[in-house]
Amino acid sequence: MLDDAEIEEMVPARGKPDVHPEVWPDLLTAAAALDPDSVALSFEDRQVTYRELDEWSNRLARVLRGQGVGPETFVAIGMPRSIEEVVAIWSVAKSGAAFVPVDPPTRGIASTTCSPTAGPRSD
Repeated sequence: MLDDAEIEEMVPARGKPDVHPEVWPDLLTAAAALDPDSVALSFEDRQVTYRELDEWSNRLARVLRGQGVGPETFVAIGMPRSIEEVVAIWSVAKSGAAFVPVDPPTRGIASTTCSPTAGPRSD
C-alpha cells in the first residue's frame, strides 16, 4: 500500500489544480511593474526598458484599436528583426487581435499563398 506522502505525489484522476491562464499583455504589464527600469529588449546598440516597452506598445495598441483592430481580427507583421518588430507584436496582442508573422524576404510569396479573404479592411 501507499503511504500518505506517496498518495500526495500522485496526480488525482481529475488532473492537477487549475493554472490561471495569463495573456501576453498581462505578462508584460506584470514585468513592467516588478522592475520597470530593467532592460526588456536589447538589439544591436539599443536597449529598451520594460517601462518604455509597455508605454510604447500601449500607445500603438490604442492607435490600432482606433482603426478597428481588436478581438477576432488579424494583423500581418512583416518587419525585419528589431525592437520595433517586438513592439509591434506586443501592440497587436494588447489590442486583442492576433498577429500573423510575414517573413520580409518572402512577402510576395506570402501574399499569393494567404487566404483569399486576407487583405485590408473595408469599413
